[in-house]
Amino acid sequence: AKLAGELVRFDGIRIATAATGGQFRVCYNPGRLMDRYSWHLLPGTMSAHRLPVTFTAFVGATAVDSVPRSTTTFKIHVERTPFGTYTDVANWRIRLVKDQYGCGVRTEPTIAFA
Repeated sequence: AKLAGELVRFDGIRIATAATGGQFRVCYNPGRLMDRYSWHLLPGTMSAHRLPVTFTAFVGATAVDSVPRSTTTFKIHVERTPFGTYTDVANWRIRLVKDQYGCGVRTEPTIAFA
């Protein structure tokens, strides 16, 4: 957060909306976090748009939210919303990175793509 007099600016907020998107309301707390009555609803809403590209992981024929570390093989299906974007799928690539990293980190050498 950046502070200046009567202003606080929060940067780098990310909303993982998957394929649905949605409307969100914003609540503000002036610093008394333990007091549930200190949260105040701000006017208006914030929109998160549907992602143009989504993925689903499969272990066998079952769609899963997470892949256990003991799983030796799994599939990932990547789809784009119709008419949302266009790139030739022949040029698509994926990278698997640990959740604490961003996409600038290379896939670990212990992960092989067949």
